[in-house]
Amino acid sequence: MLWYHEMKGTFPGFYRPTKEEFATLWRSGIICVDANVLLNMYAYSETTRDKLLSLLEALKERLQMPHQFALEYQRNRVKAIMEQIKNCADVEKQLRHLYENQFEPKLKHPFLNDEMLTDFNKIRDALCNSRKNLEALFTFDPYHDRVTTLFEGKVGKAPTSEELRKLHEVAKERFAAQVPPGYADVKDKGEADAYGDYVGWAQVLSLAKEATSPTILVTDDAKNDWWQILSERTIGPRPELVAEFKAVVGQQFYMYSSPQFMKWAGNALDSRIEEGIIQEVRDKLEEQQRSVSEMKASPPDRVSDAKGTTPISEEAPSPSKPDVPGEDPKASATDFK
Repeated sequence: MLWYHEMKGTFPGFYRPTKEEFATLWRSGIICVDANVLLNMYAYSETTRDKLLSLLEALKERLQMPHQFALEYQRNRVKAIMEQIKNCADVEKQLRHLYENQFEPKLKHPFLNDEMLTDFNKIRDALCNSRKNLEALFTFDPYHDRVTTLFEGKVGKAPTSEELRKLHEVAKERFAAQVPPGYADVKDKGEADAYGDYVGWAQVLSLAKEATSPTILVTDDAKNDWWQILSERTIGPRPELVAEFKAVVGQQFYMYSSPQFMKWAGNALDSRIEEGIIQEVRDKLEEQQRSVSEMKASPPDRVSDAKGTTPISEEAPSPSKPDVPGEDPKASATDFK
């Protein structure tokens, strides 16, 4: 098997971790969390949001957050909440219009009895209450408090202006050669704003090198400058990222999206995560991908700002084996992230 080890050593990015390597990652690797994972929790039900935070809290001693990801979380938290408030308000308005113009005039739909209309109004009331609860987060946000406590002492140091300038110079060179990650953001964000992904990645490398540790990165960014995607199937992390991590840190590296992380973190902690919770997260990420795809397909004057979204590739079966963390033959493409 010497040839195999020589091949793997020369081309580490093209080999999935072995069962033993996955076990080491989950047993002792540091866990870096991208901002989008924490921002997306505002789009989940209270039960699912609490479960995600509880899993992270159980793994607190191994968590790390690059400064860039922490900065993006702080900058975009209010925007993430506001987006959910708008979603509730939009549907409230549509339902109100439907009720007033279709249901309230008894002659239009006489087969609808009072009990049916009461049930309809319960949906409106639930949306209204949800919107008010979200608005209350501007004054008191217990989830923000939990995240703050969770990453106390876990955030990497901020780069100096000179360090950041050098990182941007490197990002510019990498983007020109389409070296991941980050270059896929240039078209939508512009070059300067797109540098954030590379800055975050460079900080992941720095944290892992300092810890001399294998590393798991949890991210809901689904673009092909993070993931190897072929014929709409997500194979795994970009080989270039795995190879770069191995060259710089000398350790194993792997990536998960929120739903797959929740599944395997639950297994590692011997804590059962209901499939409905994982499915909710998966569905939400896939909905975001559809929204981004629709905006890109719209005429330019109808396309809104898509910054802050976290697209996920369309569902696709996995070719992998079921007994290895990170691999599940029934998983969607979302699960490989």
